[in-house]
Amino acid sequence: MDTLFRTIDLALGEEIATVLTNGVTVTLKLLGMDTQCDELRQAIRHVDLKVAIDGQTFDLCMGNYHMPITAEPVRIDCPITRLLAANVNRADRIAIRKDARFRLWPADSPLTPKGTFMMPIKQRLFCSATQMGHAPTWVDAGENPAAKGIYYHNGLDFGGADGIDEVISSSDGIVICRGDKYLEEHCHAMVEPRYDRVYVLDAKGWRYKYSHLDSIDPGVTLGAKVTLGQTIGHLGKEGGSGGWAHLHYDVAAIAPTGEWDLLEAYPFVVEDYCRRYRPGVVAIARPQQLIPTGGVASLDGSRSFSSCRIATHEWILSDGTRHQGAQVQKRYEKKGEYSETLKVTDERGRVSYDFATILVKDPTDVAPGKGATRSPYFGHHLHLAAYPTLGLAAGTPVTVFVRVFSTEHGEERLDFGDGSSPVFVKSHEGKHDRHFKPGYAMSRHVYDGPGDYIVTASRDDEEGATATQRIWVHVD
Repeated sequence: MDTLFRTIDLALGEEIATVLTNGVTVTLKLLGMDTQCDELRQAIRHVDLKVAIDGQTFDLCMGNYHMPITAEPVRIDCPITRLLAANVNRADRIAIRKDARFRLWPADSPLTPKGTFMMPIKQRLFCSATQMGHAPTWVDAGENPAAKGIYYHNGLDFGGADGIDEVISSSDGIVICRGDKYLEEHCHAMVEPRYDRVYVLDAKGWRYKYSHLDSIDPGVTLGAKVTLGQTIGHLGKEGGSGGWAHLHYDVAAIAPTGEWDLLEAYPFVVEDYCRRYRPGVVAIARPQQLIPTGGVASLDGSRSFSSCRIATHEWILSDGTRHQGAQVQKRYEKKGEYSETLKVTDERGRVSYDFATILVKDPTDVAPGKGATRSPYFGHHLHLAAYPTLGLAAGTPVTVFVRVFSTEHGEERLDFGDGSSPVFVKSHEGKHDRHFKPGYAMSRHVYDGPGDYIVTASRDDEEGATATQRIWVHVD
């Protein structure tokens, strides 16, 4: 079984001809790269690339929640650049020797053949925190300005309801690893056995990893076949999860270097989600941003998409102001974790919400000599999730889950966004007791009527800084 795309690694200034899956030959040349880093960690946040396709110039961005662009006669994306390996703490996971990697499909081609790939979890896309597209990890207070290495997340993390959200197989295949047991003949395929993991190998040689599972389904047995959409288990916070409930999912295949490497699956997930659920419009305010106190964040909703024309982007900010337009700048004077609301409406009146997380750190907290006397995570963070996120009807209870990281101080305030009185709960700090079963605080709520509701969780630490997270609950 072949794929629908071709993968090419290019050095700056290099040009290569390749034959697409439809038999058409195209030339691709890397003309330029502009890499942008943040001020506090010098972590790569954005990469703009300029390429020539058959002599015609196009601009595109690397990863970070970007879909492939159409540049006749191809669709093209750049999942990774070599500079990510320069200050990453997992450089051995990035098998790229040239400056950038590109994938090319025929312009009229889907990204994956219909009926061969599925989003690996039953939930609404972006219903909770995510870590995707080689953005630095952050949910479990991972954006530590004092850390020497940076973990650019090279798989897909789907936050969700601990022990409840169902994880399903993305493909047909063979179970080559279940927990601590694995098939010896496949141990080379980037397989690291652990009690909370399942690995599946498909007919085209792609390896799928499902990690941090709270439970593995009894029907998933070593050496047995699994089918597309079959239950793998349930999302959890086991293994090296950092204490937040999520599915770590990644796909590996042979890279142009001849080595096993991770295959960026974000575009495949989005394509399948749109095929199956037909959301119409999807707001995207991600990834997170890290700035110093007094710094300016550039809020960007331009990654949002619709099956028709988008009519409006509206930013509803934590200071009470509203701004029209896909891109807005805002200055933050006080440290904390902020959650800014993006509302996208298309020309048919359909609405979608997403949230930009802005992490504001005080640069004096990471001054030499001071770090040894305080928490190494420099600020607390929240993870917020709800269940169910699909097909929720008025009068049906929804359960909200919240957990704090890097402080034991205070409690969470939950506002359900429907005018009801806020609820106060207290979760258990997740960084040092990651697998504590009742680590999440939970609260059930019933919405009386259909609509779109924004749930807000907030908690103060001992220094008076506030961490805030929001999620969107749609009631049919």
